[in-house]
Order: sequence, then C-alpha cells, then structure tokens
Amino acid sequence: MPPAIRGVALLALASLVQITARGEDRSTRHRFPGFERSLACVEEALKAHPDSARLLEVRARVYFRNGRFDEAVRRFEAALLKHSGDVDLYSGLAASYSKLGEPEKTFGAYHRLLALGDKRT
Repeated sequence: MPPAIRGVALLALASLVQITARGEDRSTRHRFPGFERSLACVEEALKAHPDSARLLEVRARVYFRNGRFDEAVRRFEAALLKHSGDVDLYSGLAASYSKLGEPEKTFGAYHRLLALGDKRT
C-alpha cells in the first residue's frame, strides 16, 4: 500500500480507536463523535485512489463502527466487486450481515472467506 494511502487509512482507524478507548456512550445509534471526520478523510483519499482495497475497506468499517450495518454491507459488497479475492472484505461483510441478523448471508460470506483462505495455502 502506498504510504499516502496507508497514512490516511491509519488516521481514520486511529480516530475510531480513540473513540472506542474513551468508552463514550453509544446509546444514540448511527452517531459517534468522529464519524464525519473519519468518513471525510477516507472519502478524500478515495478521490486520489478510488480502487484502493484498503481504503474501500476502511470506509465500510467506518459505517460498521457507526452502527450503520446496512450501509457497511453495501460498501463491502461494492469493494468486493473490485477486489473479489480480499479476505478482509469478506470478513467485514460477514460481520455486517451478522449484526443485521442475517445468518444465511453471514454463513455465505464466511464460506467465501474460508474458500479464499484455502486457495492461499
């Protein structure tokens, strides 16, 4: 991953980690301090690197962390159209489906993830 992409991805993830470490109240679903900032950083980086698997993953994970699991699913699926062999994307997709209470889709995503893992060994 180019250093510029890595830096932006790490910045967005660091923002999420700081919020989690503070233990802030999550009772207001779909809102957490830093969501807009994290998303803006990733969107800006995606303008320069629209096909970066890591940035597409970070964007989906920002939505996931914000409790917007339906949007996370949409973003993971869109990223998988470009990067169908990325196990991290399938892992995030499975976790998102799980949060939505979709056991069949969760199983399907994990099945694809495991199949990819078998091909790597």
